[in-house]
Amino acid sequence: MPIPTLLPNPQSPVPITPYPQRGPRVPQSPIPNPFSTQRYINISS
Repeated sequence: MPIPTLLPNPQSPVPITPYPQRGPRVPQSPIPNPFSTQRYINISS
């Protein structure tokens, strides 16, 4: 039985959820992480 990758399944390698994940990439993070903002500041400067 094939698992649709579009749905947020717990077995999917990249869960698509509006909540911040335990990864370095958090595109849909409602709360800005100090680590992420620090990286942006370092890149922009």
